[in-house]
Amino acid sequence: MSERTNENAFSSFMGFLFTAIGFAVGVGSIWRFPYLLGTNGGALFLIAYVAIILVIGIPLLTAEITMGFKTQKTAVLAYRALAPRQRIWSYAGYAHLLAALLIISYTLPIYAWILGYLYHAAAGTFAGMDSAALGAFFQAFTGNTGLVAAFAALNLVITVVIVNGGVKRGVELLTKVFLPVLGVIMAVLIIAGFRMPGSSKGLDFLFRPNMENFGLASLQTALGQAFFAVGIGMLASMVFGSYIKNPRENIGKSSFIICVAL
Repeated sequence: MSERTNENAFSSFMGFLFTAIGFAVGVGSIWRFPYLLGTNGGALFLIAYVAIILVIGIPLLTAEITMGFKTQKTAVLAYRALAPRQRIWSYAGYAHLLAALLIISYTLPIYAWILGYLYHAAAGTFAGMDSAALGAFFQAFTGNTGLVAAFAALNLVITVVIVNGGVKRGVELLTKVFLPVLGVIMAVLIIAGFRMPGSSKGLDFLFRPNMENFGLASLQTALGQAFFAVGIGMLASMVFGSYIKNPRENIGKSSFIICVAL
């Protein structure tokens, strides 16, 4: 992999932070975490999750970003640069690549659903639908594999176009624009959720401590969710680190801020 140039790197500390947070705050935190919280002990699961983030997530995220930052390389080449005489470590880089491919295979259909729902929302498809009709629509939409595959392909095309724009003019620029927009959307949805009938029952489901649903399996789920949300082992944090040019960058501080944003 070629050396990074200043023109092909994050323009600022905030650019790196926004990009890393934008990656971390994905479907794992928005779509997956709430139902895991409610079905695995509520507040007890939340406490375990936060503890795992602090004790395991932040140190591992710091290590991965630092590997990319110090070597200015990613995956296999980063391990080879750090341990040139122990080639066996390069296989860990291949494991990162495999993990990234597995995560893509898991999340790509979800992003396809999102694009499909954006299209139908803009077309007014959901106007006047009740919960039963919405449920039937979801079953019909997700069961149409050809349509889902088409939206998945569209998602990949959009991703390629953005990445092809480079760091400054592609990923970083769009993240600086859309991450605050996502924050506003989430705030509006939270306020709207509080105003809906039965919202107190939803909060009770999410946060009431429930020992009956909390056990070893819940701790394993919290560990998996922490790795999934932070992006540990998925290569992205190492890639982001390889595009940092400031030699005085505080990687530990950055990792803490990224994890708190989750």
